[in-house]
Amino acid sequence: SQAFRIHYFAAAAADSWAGQAAGRWCDWQACGAGTLVSRRWSVGQNAYTQNDRLLSAVDPYDRPTAGWLYASGAVLLESADETRMLELQLGVIGPASGAEQLQNHWHRVLGVDAVRGWPSQLRPRAGAQLQLLQERRYPLFGDRLDLVGRAALSVGSVSGQASVGAVLRLGDRLSGTATAAEAQSASGRIASGGIWSVQAGVALRAVAYD
Repeated sequence: SQAFRIHYFAAAAADSWAGQAAGRWCDWQACGAGTLVSRRWSVGQNAYTQNDRLLSAVDPYDRPTAGWLYASGAVLLESADETRMLELQLGVIGPASGAEQLQNHWHRVLGVDAVRGWPSQLRPRAGAQLQLLQERRYPLFGDRLDLVGRAALSVGSVSGQASVGAVLRLGDRLSGTATAAEAQSASGRIASGGIWSVQAGVALRAVAYD
């Protein structure tokens, strides 16, 4: 129901661990000309609540109330037409995530009813999550119309899921792979164009556990 992330990006030198990992990745899967390699460090928090926020008991047919507080490190390979990302997240689930306190604070500030499911949130435990993402841009009409294809895999103790999707973009001087769906993965930093764009997309997701 809410999430935030704070990022720090830094260029990766060719002899750094990130640069060496990117080199092996490009040996296995050819990279386009002008590919930029960077590292990204993040701190984030996610809060998940049941659909019925006033329900204090656990709904066995809904996602459980839970918080996820984590730090992550990622390697990004980006060009004008492609983005690749490998990310490792390490964190905690449960009361130590601080999600209950943060959400209750903002609900008090906004005058919104408190979520009643927090006393039965998931038990405390450590978590690790590995995420792999690849996106590619296919120009359809110069820099005015394009299609961005996306494939992602996420495995670990928090969730296991895979997704594929595509976004059609109409805009001004389109480039890169950034779309409105990128907020969670924080990829596609190369500018997506000029001053405006209109986007429409579709995605399919298979979830083993969450």
